[in-house]
Amino acid sequence: MNSLLISMLSLLSFFNWNQATTLPDFITPCKGSDPNLNDCATIAANKAIPILVKGYPTLNIPVLSPLKIPQIKVENNGQLNIVLNDAIVRGLEESKVSNFNIDLKSNHLRFILNIPNLNIQAEYVMSGQLLVLPLSGKGPANVTASNGDYDIDIAYTLYEKNDIQYIKLEKVDVKLDIKGLQFHFDNLLNANKQISDDANAFLNKEWRQVLKDLEPALKEAIEVIVLQVANGIVDKVPYLEIYGGEVP
Repeated sequence: MNSLLISMLSLLSFFNWNQATTLPDFITPCKGSDPNLNDCATIAANKAIPILVKGYPTLNIPVLSPLKIPQIKVENNGQLNIVLNDAIVRGLEESKVSNFNIDLKSNHLRFILNIPNLNIQAEYVMSGQLLVLPLSGKGPANVTASNGDYDIDIAYTLYEKNDIQYIKLEKVDVKLDIKGLQFHFDNLLNANKQISDDANAFLNKEWRQVLKDLEPALKEAIEVIVLQVANGIVDKVPYLEIYGGEVP
């Protein structure tokens, strides 16, 4: 299991998941029988995001803006290895969702999460190579993914707790469509500033290739964020209440 996921699950283990609660006033339940369910869910989600990213203890949602992650590992079969320590993730407060597709019969939902600027600042350690350039170094790092569309697909099941139905998330899958990626790694190649700047310029020029290496870590970061928010709600709020007391 990736160290990022271990770190976030460890954080979640401090919360109590057993006490039932109700949806807060700022989350408008969308009736499952509503023919415009997908549109309703989009409006409700975009209304709730600015509040939820500040953290909501009642639903076991920690502060997501900024989000602190102890360690992120990027490993690509020995080609390019990057460890980001004490990472601070910013930009989630600007997120917007669209293209909701909720299928209550197959227990499936899908939507697009757009994050205009997902910024990660951390202390990095790097080794390996990109294309023909050997890379190494350690120090402060700054990475920004611009105008990212994250296609999120969630499968879930229903279970009973105290004779009440709840949702259990079974799988979260994320596909990325990022329009730009910018980097700056201090002390890259453990060289003087000019050489380090030239190496950073090369990385930024070849950002699409670097994205291939970073993609698994970015996907898992988004998956963990989605799980934090979704689990905080579905594990504490009954299934029927989430859908306004009406499901097909």
